[in-house]
Amino acid sequence: MARIALNFLPIFLLIFTQRALPAEQWLRINSTNFELFTTAGEKKGREAILYFEQVRAVFEKFAKSKSISTTPVRIVAFQSDKEFKPYRINEFATAYYLGSRDRDYIVMKSIASEHYPTAIHEYTHLIMKHSGLPVPVWLNEGLAEVFSTLRPAGKQVLIGNLIPGRVQELQTGKWLPLETLIAVDHRSPLYNEKARAGMFYAESWALTYMLYLSNEYLPKFGELLRLLKADDSQAAVFQQVYGKSLPQIKSELEGFMRGSRFNAAVVDVKLEKSAESPDVRPATALESGLTLADLLAVTRKRDEARAAYENLAKEYPKETEIPLAQARLAWMNRDRDEMKRYFARAIELGSKNAKVHFDYAMMLRESDAAADEIVGLLNTAALLQPDMTEANYMLGFYAMNASRFGEAVSHFNKVKKVDKAQAFPLFRALAYASYRLGSREEAAKHAESALKYAVEPEDVRVAKELLAYVTQDPSARTPVLRADGQPRLTRPEPDSAEPESKVSVFAERTYPIEGTLEQVDCLDKVARLRILVGAKHVSLLIEDPSKIVIKSAVAGQHEFTCGPQKPVKVAVEYILKPEDTYKTEGAIRSIEFRSTGALRVRD
Repeated sequence: MARIALNFLPIFLLIFTQRALPAEQWLRINSTNFELFTTAGEKKGREAILYFEQVRAVFEKFAKSKSISTTPVRIVAFQSDKEFKPYRINEFATAYYLGSRDRDYIVMKSIASEHYPTAIHEYTHLIMKHSGLPVPVWLNEGLAEVFSTLRPAGKQVLIGNLIPGRVQELQTGKWLPLETLIAVDHRSPLYNEKARAGMFYAESWALTYMLYLSNEYLPKFGELLRLLKADDSQAAVFQQVYGKSLPQIKSELEGFMRGSRFNAAVVDVKLEKSAESPDVRPATALESGLTLADLLAVTRKRDEARAAYENLAKEYPKETEIPLAQARLAWMNRDRDEMKRYFARAIELGSKNAKVHFDYAMMLRESDAAADEIVGLLNTAALLQPDMTEANYMLGFYAMNASRFGEAVSHFNKVKKVDKAQAFPLFRALAYASYRLGSREEAAKHAESALKYAVEPEDVRVAKELLAYVTQDPSARTPVLRADGQPRLTRPEPDSAEPESKVSVFAERTYPIEGTLEQVDCLDKVARLRILVGAKHVSLLIEDPSKIVIKSAVAGQHEFTCGPQKPVKVAVEYILKPEDTYKTEGAIRSIEFRSTGALRVRD
C-alpha cells in the first residue's frame, strides 16, 4: 500500500442528470461479486457496479484473500424518495446494509455518485462482519468512515480524503474523552441519538484516520487491530501497542487534526473481466417483485412482505422461488410449521435447491417423521449437491443405524471437512463400519483419528477401547455371518490370562434412532427390543432396566408384557455392542416414549 501526502482543498462535484426510466422498468446488472437492481438506467448502473467492484478489490487486497463473501451482494438502488420510502430503514438513512439468512443487501435511495460514500460506509460494515473481527463500535464506525472516502482513479483507488462534515463537527463541538469514546456500544445514546451521535462519529473517524494513515501510528495498526476487542481492555491494549495512555493519544489526535497535511493511501486494483463488463438486462417482473418483497422482509415490515409474497404466489403459482421466500419469512417469524409447509410446497413444485431438501429433512427429523421420508430428502440433497457435507454426514449415520455399513462408509468418505465436534463421532462410526466390512487397516486408521479428536473423558475411554478392539488379533473372535451375509461381531469368552478390561464389550458413545417398538423379548435377566426403523428392524438389548435413562416428557411408568406390543413411537440412544447370543446390534442407554416415563419390563 503506497502513501502520499495531500493538501486537501474543497471539492465541488458536478452532477449531471439524465432522464429517468419509469419506476416499473427495473434493470438487473450482474458482475462477479454484485447483483444490482436499479430503476436509474444502464449508464448509472454500470458506473455503480464498477465502483463497488473496485472497492471490493481494495478489501480483498488488504485481506490477502478472496473469501470476503461467497454469495454476490445484492444492491438495490432507487432513483427517488418516493420509490425508496416503502423500503427505508429509518427516517434519515439514505443508504443501509442488512444481512439476511441467505444474502447481504446494500440499499440506496439514489444511485447518484454523491450517495456512494454512505453506501461504501455500509459495505465496510458488511466486510467487517464477514471478517469476524470483534472490533469495538468506535473502530467499526471509524473504519467505515475512512473507507467511505474511497475514490477510484483509473486502475488505482485513493483512500483518505477528509470528510468536511466530520471536520466541522470537531472544530465546533466538544470532544469526548477517549475513555468515553471507546466505551460506546450499540445501546449507548452517543451511538443511537442523532443529536448526540455527531461527535461520536466524527471523533471515531479522526482517531481511526490517525491510527491507520499517519506516519507515526500506521506501522503498528495491524497489531492494534489484532489485539483490540470490544471490552474493558482497550486502554491497556493502546498502552501495550503504542506505549501511550489514552490522554496522551487524545492530545496527539487534537494536534493531528489541526494540521494541514494528511496522508492518503493509493492502492492498485485489478478487476476480473466480468467486473468491467457486467451482464445487463431488464429484470423480469418476478425478479423485481421478489427483490422488493425480500426488502420488506429484511427491514421487518413483515405484514407487508407477507402480502407481497402472497400476491406473487397468485400471479406465479408454479414458481419455486416464491414458497422459498415465504419459508425465509416464516423463519424470521420463528414459525416452524409455516416453514415446513413452504418447504414442502417448493419441493412439490420441483425445487432443485439441495439445501432446501436438507433443511426440510432436518425439520421432519425433529418432528418424528418416518426415517424413510427423511433419508429420501437427504439422498435428493446429496444427488443435487454431491459434495454437501451435511447431507452425507447424516446419511452416513442413518445407514449405520440400519447396519448398511458399506453405504455408511461411502457417505462418510464424501465428508471432506467437519467441525471438531463432529470429528469424533464421524471417525468412531467409520472405524466400526470399516471393521464390520472386514477392512481392519481402515478401521484402525479411523479409530486412531477418533482418539485424536476425542476430548471428553468418556470419549477418550471409548476411543481407546475402540482402537484396542479393531486391532485385536482376529483369532480372538469368532466370525459369524448374519442372515444378509454381512459379518457379525461376537464377543470372545473371557480368558483368565487376559484381563477383563481387554475383552470388555465394544463400547462406543450412543447412536440415536427413532422408530416404532413392536416386540419385547424377555431373555433370562435381559430384554430385547425389536424396533422398526423405516423398513428395517433393529434389535437392541436392555441389560438392566434400572440403568436406562428415560427422556419422556410426561412422568409415569411404561410397562411392557413380553411379546408383541401395541406399536409405540420411541427414540432410542444405544451403544454399538453386538451380541451374537441374543442377536442384537447394541445396548440401549436411553429411551424416550412419546407419552410415558419410567421403564418396567414384566414377564
